Amino acid sequence: MVNKTEHKKGKVAPGKVNRNWRVLVGVDEQLGQEAERLGFESKAAFINNHFTRYFNGDTIRRDP
Repeated sequence: MVNKTEHKKGKVAPGKVNRNWRVLVGVDEQLGQEAERLGFESKAAFINNHFTRYFNGDTIRRDP
């Protein structure tokens, strides 16, 4: 019998929360393209920035 150890992730940084959400494939692809185009290091960083701006009342417009 093989003894498999389960992969364990490290602790979540203070002020952050882990989420496991599912999105449509097309949306995920567009999200990756947009995050890269705008210079974000990851999709999560882009989404965090977007929602932070939204909830702070900023007007969010997509420039082509």
